[in-house]
Amino acid sequence: IFKVFWSEPRGKCIPSISGCEKTISDLEHFFLTGFKRFIVFSNGERQCTAIPILTYESMACTKKGVQARSHGVIHDDRKRPRLLKSEPTLGYRPVRAVMSETSETLSTESRLNYSKHTIIEYNALTYFIGFIHPDDWKIFKRAVSHCVKQQSRYYK
Repeated sequence: IFKVFWSEPRGKCIPSISGCEKTISDLEHFFLTGFKRFIVFSNGERQCTAIPILTYESMACTKKGVQARSHGVIHDDRKRPRLLKSEPTLGYRPVRAVMSETSETLSTESRLNYSKHTIIEYNALTYFIGFIHPDDWKIFKRAVSHCVKQQSRYYK
């Protein structure tokens, strides 16, 4: 599990433990900046493909438009996995994250969006903050594989 500094056009929220973060600059009216967390599932020659860890502005899969069937809970192994009140059933089993940095944690609203594959180039500055619990690695791999198969049906 790693985090990377990220920016997006204003109007979108960068998921983090505390919600949206921004940096004061001349462009603050146009961009939001903050850290995003990812889990690598495939390595290439110059980049990796990763699944994002999202909170959806602390609403998890209760946020309008979020497809719960493409998500699973990711939680700090020091805590129990929990769905939010009125959150629909998710499509994949929870996975535990072992945080290697004591200052890092995952909020209750943290979700893996298995249908959103993000390419991160190796020259991006990243901070490694943890790993998937070894007993849950198969759960993660199966969820990624299943979601890829589901998506490939739409492109035939």
